[in-house]
Amino acid sequence: MYSDKEQSTAIAYRLIHENLPKFLDNIKIFERLKDIPELYEKCADIYRDIEEYLNIREIDEAFELDYFNEVLTQKEIDVYNLIIGGRSPKEGEEKYKG
Repeated sequence: MYSDKEQSTAIAYRLIHENLPKFLDNIKIFERLKDIPELYEKCADIYRDIEEYLNIREIDEAFELDYFNEVLTQKEIDVYNLIIGGRSPKEGEEKYKG
């Protein structure tokens, strides 16, 4: 799984060359979103809907560079994707939007 070659299957390669750039892009997007009060409030609402799955006090923490250290395993990546993309509902429930 680990390699010193640039292979998209190597864990370190994927973390640095694929996941980190996406994470940094999401930080930039979130910073712009914070300038629009209506959208930022929706983010706070989304956080309240999914906070039981998160290990943060407020949604802003998920968009700080230090948080990247929290999304290195697949389980943690799945939680981060929940923040970004929402989650599918159980039968009869409304989708939690990300």
